[in-house]
Amino acid sequence: MHEFPYGMFFGGVGLFLIGMMLMTDGLKAASGPTLVKFLEKTTNTRLKGFLSGFIATTILQSSAATTLLAIGFINAGILTFANSLWLLFGANVGTSMTGWFVALVGLKIKVEIFAMPMIGAGVFLQMFFKKKLGAFGWILAGFGILFLWLGFIQEAFSQASSLFDFTPLLNLGMWSTLAFLGVGLVVTLLAQSSTVSTALILSLSATTDLPIISAAAAIIGANIGSTITAIYGAMGATANAKRAASAHILFNVTAGIVSFALLPFLVQFLDIFIEFFKMDSSDATKLALFHTLFNVLGVLLMIPLAKYIAQFLEKCFTKDDILIEKPKYLDDNLLSMPPLAIEALSKELDRFRDLLITSVRGFVSYLHEEWTILPKINKLDELGTSITDYINKMAKSTMAESIAEQLTECLRIRDQYSKSADYLKKLVSEHKELKKYDEAMDKQIYEFLHKIDILLEYIDTPIGSKPKNLSKRKLDEFDVDYGNFKQLLMKSTVVGTTSIKDMESITNLARSLRRMIYSFAKAQKITYHNLEENTK
Repeated sequence: MHEFPYGMFFGGVGLFLIGMMLMTDGLKAASGPTLVKFLEKTTNTRLKGFLSGFIATTILQSSAATTLLAIGFINAGILTFANSLWLLFGANVGTSMTGWFVALVGLKIKVEIFAMPMIGAGVFLQMFFKKKLGAFGWILAGFGILFLWLGFIQEAFSQASSLFDFTPLLNLGMWSTLAFLGVGLVVTLLAQSSTVSTALILSLSATTDLPIISAAAAIIGANIGSTITAIYGAMGATANAKRAASAHILFNVTAGIVSFALLPFLVQFLDIFIEFFKMDSSDATKLALFHTLFNVLGVLLMIPLAKYIAQFLEKCFTKDDILIEKPKYLDDNLLSMPPLAIEALSKELDRFRDLLITSVRGFVSYLHEEWTILPKINKLDELGTSITDYINKMAKSTMAESIAEQLTECLRIRDQYSKSADYLKKLVSEHKELKKYDEAMDKQIYEFLHKIDILLEYIDTPIGSKPKNLSKRKLDEFDVDYGNFKQLLMKSTVVGTTSIKDMESITNLARSLRRMIYSFAKAQKITYHNLEENTK
């Protein structure tokens, strides 16, 4: 009796994961920006969204990557969550293409004939060429490693086919198919990839006497097991990421339950379908078709439910959207897609600025009342720290030069906003309330604060959009007003209507507000410069 070649088996699984990683990363690098633009233009309807998700996942060989694209588009306002569901549904169907590759290519040819030359050529391209050709090298090497993996797995299963005795599970009667479902689920949990477990099931069915209905049950289990990865990815993520993960879970669990209930009929349908279209009748082909059928059935089930699911999930995850200190757009899952990560960062900086401006206006409006916004400012500090941490995480990633330049500018913008937040924090702690002065001085203070409020309107502009013209002329006019205000304050002190202590307090207030305006203006200048550069 042969012993099972554990080393060959686990080494093969490792090769598969490496191959998928190289291929996916290469595809992202080669087609990432193009793919993002394509999806932006083709996701405005249910059908377009579905087809786009299917195409993207077929290209990237990763539904997780397509899910990240969906989250990024939702965060950026390109996609509504309701429309994103169809992108996600298409991604689920797209994952079944890996099974077709294994069934129609990997199990039909001598993989070692192609594997090593592809790996060698891929590494050569990566070493000696840059940009898209270099990225294509990783794609080629990834495919080669996938072929090599298939060879290892086939060899492992064929050497020890006699060791696979499914009799105990098959003798469980009505519980047998449920047991195989559990096997598929457990394998996916261990491998952390439904693609791995599905490919293993197909390879096992091709080299052993595993019944087709049992293998199909295992595939259902593998798809349900993939929801665990979605749960892990959603932990601590944005509300949109949690909604997307929940949609993925609902899709797979619903499709799994219905498919399991209809399993005998679906297996019969496979035979009818294959016979009608004169397809290859091997078990591997049947299972690849079943995997596709499983996901298509899920889509059909979702058609009448999608609207209500979207409404339900949007209501379920609202708390995170209203917490000041918690990032609304920053999601660690997006770090693997730098163009989406930088978009999310820009959105969060816009939000940081808007919250800061609201706080400044609140401070200016309530200076003459018993009121404090210090707790809110402290929450803004937490948000600022989260933004900085995200920038640091992005800096460790491999990204295009253009994205790296944008990241640098985002850091500069964040520094200016942080300065403004520090000034505001100081103001709030020193001027929790401003007492009433004589009528003339009180009027001058209000006029100065009003001019601050007007300037804030020119700053309240999203990153990447053309700002209102907070020109040097306007800042110079403000500096004149600032100088005149200080002179009036000095005169008021000389004539005795304002004490020296109060004069110093009001002067410090005006100076801090002026510095805050200039920090905002510097951040806007960086933004405007970036816009001009991008439109040249």
